[in-house]
Amino acid sequence: MNKLAERIFYYLYLAFNYILLAFLAMLLPVLRRKTSSNPSILALPYTPKDWPGGYDRMHAWQSRFVEDGFIYHVKYAWTKSDNNTLEDRQITSLRKYLIYTKILWQRICHIFILHQYQTIWVQRAFIPAFPFKDAYYEKLLAKFHPNIIYDFYDADYTGNYTLVMNTVKAGHKITVATPFLKAKLQVVNPRTFLLRYAIETSNFQKKKSHQKIRIGWMGSPGNAKNLEYIKSQLQDIKSDYGNQVVFSMVCRELPALEINEMEHHIWGENKFDYNDWLAGIDIGIVPFLNPDERTKAKISMKGLEFMANSIPMVCSAFIHTDQLVDKESFLLAHEDEWYHKIKILLDNENLRSKMGIAAKVIFDRCHSYPLIQKDFVDIISA
Repeated sequence: MNKLAERIFYYLYLAFNYILLAFLAMLLPVLRRKTSSNPSILALPYTPKDWPGGYDRMHAWQSRFVEDGFIYHVKYAWTKSDNNTLEDRQITSLRKYLIYTKILWQRICHIFILHQYQTIWVQRAFIPAFPFKDAYYEKLLAKFHPNIIYDFYDADYTGNYTLVMNTVKAGHKITVATPFLKAKLQVVNPRTFLLRYAIETSNFQKKKSHQKIRIGWMGSPGNAKNLEYIKSQLQDIKSDYGNQVVFSMVCRELPALEINEMEHHIWGENKFDYNDWLAGIDIGIVPFLNPDERTKAKISMKGLEFMANSIPMVCSAFIHTDQLVDKESFLLAHEDEWYHKIKILLDNENLRSKMGIAAKVIFDRCHSYPLIQKDFVDIISA
């Protein structure tokens, strides 16, 4: 990518945004209209349309709130196609900033309908994708509407501290998905509430049996780097158990793990059914070996899916361990303990069943939509 062209487009885009912000500020008396008194929510996901983080956290509530008499609308700013294009290393600066402008325009249009809703629930930041260094739009949004809630389920402040913390300050309320984030952000905004992460399970399938014990992992290429830290222990498991076990991984791009006969699947590939894959896993592994703030704040989607499917887990510290109990509903593994902890589950089918059932009970109690919805309604009314 031409560095000069990139810099030119970057500063042109910033200049356009500053002009736009000044224009919107001038319109404040017009746009700050009386908001709806009807029970209504406008959810603005940060992630692209149909992305799990946006769907599970924000969109999946829609039918449930509608059943309870709420108006609940979800407005996205971009698509998976936009994301894929932005991730293309060959993308031109012009193409890149055209997508940024498209995303920006979608969000600006949403400003003009804020008054139609009683509550505005914004995931992470108002403008997705482009890395603004401060909460310019978030501060302005709080002036347009009296009930803006910003939501966080990851330690995004480690990448852009000023933007996130000023967004937290600007919000009338903050929702977070983990106790760690609540403790962290409550210092900045006392009206920070814990709203645990729920996932949709209606498409999950019944447990499937296989001749071999299947050890599963799924995640992003970034999280897959954790597998490298324990790959020698995983290799030893395969070496010692041979054809009794198979490792099965789901990821767009895996590091070279050098595990014999390992299955590697990619979301969206032909004939790959993710829910069928999940139903066939006997042991789930959730390694996060770097105990930084991002790890401590994680909700761990893979952990939740294992719990919801009654799959016993071997996990790093901090992954749902405020709910799970070591040796009862999961096995805790530090960096040099993965071989030993996986072996315990491999050698004891009854323990696998017991731990899987215990984890499912905790999931139903802490991460099901009906129970969390009660907390959500209380937060909206607070």
